[in-house]
Amino acid sequence: MSDKGLMSPEVGDFLEQLPFPIFICDAELKTLKMNYSFREQVSGSSSFDYVSWKKGLKPTGERKVDVVSRSVSQEFFVEHLGKPKFFIMLERAIKDTQGNTTGYLVLLRDTTIERNLEKSVLSAASTDGLTGLYNRKYLVDYININHGKPLTLLYMDLDNFKQINDQLGHKTGDEVIINMGRLL
Repeated sequence: MSDKGLMSPEVGDFLEQLPFPIFICDAELKTLKMNYSFREQVSGSSSFDYVSWKKGLKPTGERKVDVVSRSVSQEFFVEHLGKPKFFIMLERAIKDTQGNTTGYLVLLRDTTIERNLEKSVLSAASTDGLTGLYNRKYLVDYININHGKPLTLLYMDLDNFKQINDQLGHKTGDEVIINMGRLL
C-alpha cells in the first residue's frame, strides 16, 4: 500500500469508527492519520509527533518482536491528564507488494484497569485487611527475597487484649488494633 493508500478517505473513515486509540505513520514515523479515540485519550490534538511522544514513555514490560506479523509490542506507563495510564502499544509494519515498509499501524490497548486490579490483589494478599500492615506472607516473601542480608524484626504483644474484646466488644478491640497499627 502506498502513502496515497494510507491517506485514503476509506482508511480515515475506518479508523474513526474504531473504539480504541489507533493511528498510521509513514515509513519515517510521521503521523498520517489518527482516530478520534487517539486524539481524545492520548494526544489531545490533531498534530502529533509520534517519535517525541514515544521517547517520553516509561516501559513496564519487555519488548516483544513477532517476525511473522512484522510487529513489535510492549507495555508502557505514562501520566495523562494527571492520572497514571498503562497501555500495550503494538507497532505493525505496513508493506507494499515488493516487501518495502511504507508505513506503520500503531494500536494502543489500555491496561490501566488490569494493572490497578493486579496491584489491589497483590496488596490484599500481603497486608492485613484491618490495619493495612504487612502480614506473615509479606514477611516470608521479604525474607526469601533478602536472604543473607541483615534483618531487624520487632515483635509485640498487646497485654490483656482479650479483656478489651470481652468487656468492650470486638468493635472496640478492632479500633485498638487499628490505632496501634497507626502508631507503629
